[in-house]
Amino acid sequence: MGLSAHDEILKRVQDDRLVSKTHSKELNVLTSYHLNDFKKKVAFTLAEVLITLGIIGIVAAITIPTLISKYQDFSLKVQFKKTYAVLQQAARRAEYEFTVQPKCYYWDVNPYGQVVCTKVSDDGLNCIGEYVLKDTGEPIPADYNGLFSECQTFGEQMTKNLRVAKICKTKPFDNGCVPVYEGMDTYDGGNHAYQGMANAMRKEWLMNKNYTVVLADGTIIINGMGKENISPQLFFVDINGKSGPNKWGYDIFPFKSVKDTAGNLKIGQANSFKEDGGKTVNEMLEEIAGK
Repeated sequence: MGLSAHDEILKRVQDDRLVSKTHSKELNVLTSYHLNDFKKKVAFTLAEVLITLGIIGIVAAITIPTLISKYQDFSLKVQFKKTYAVLQQAARRAEYEFTVQPKCYYWDVNPYGQVVCTKVSDDGLNCIGEYVLKDTGEPIPADYNGLFSECQTFGEQMTKNLRVAKICKTKPFDNGCVPVYEGMDTYDGGNHAYQGMANAMRKEWLMNKNYTVVLADGTIIINGMGKENISPQLFFVDINGKSGPNKWGYDIFPFKSVKDTAGNLKIGQANSFKEDGGKTVNEMLEEIAGK
């Protein structure tokens, strides 16, 4: 018995659905297979991952120390510039309050020129005569190296113009004003005579004897002349306080009051002592000025 037209159409629809369902299953299986195959092709092996991480580690080991060093160098320059400006302002204000220029300075450029000895020993090693000015033959003037009779008063006024947080009149390390410092004697093998300026830069003096002032921002100022207050004749400054590296020419610098060729007083370089890789005051100023 043949199917009616209605039944024939219904049968075809059912067959199409069956075929579609079958094809759908086959398509899903095929798609899953190709997808897994693709994943296998794009995935990294353990060896590849380890090699990549190793390369990243090597690059980081090479570049990161350089970046840190440059950042530290930049930070110290910024701190030096700030501290130097504060010291200059304190000195200028103190000079203004003095009403006359204080007698406390070295010559930035000595106006008298060189000195010579009028008579030397036969072996040429010792002066047995007198030292006189080379250009004129005149006796060495009293202010040949500068004038220092008013340094104590000048320093006292400078100290008043700074924001002082703490003072250690003696034993600055024991009283918490300074960290551990190394002195000039650490680096010259004990061969220095340690007189005047160099004596104040010995470790023993820095740690236990020199009068020390700590400013509100942590800056440490150490008197190099064995007196109270700041002595513009010689003082040492740790520009970032107790923070490292606490090394000469990095964050510790020697200063003094100098008279420039125009007759003005300013805070300048006391000497050129520095640790390996460090910079003198003048070298820091030149770099900051972009020279």
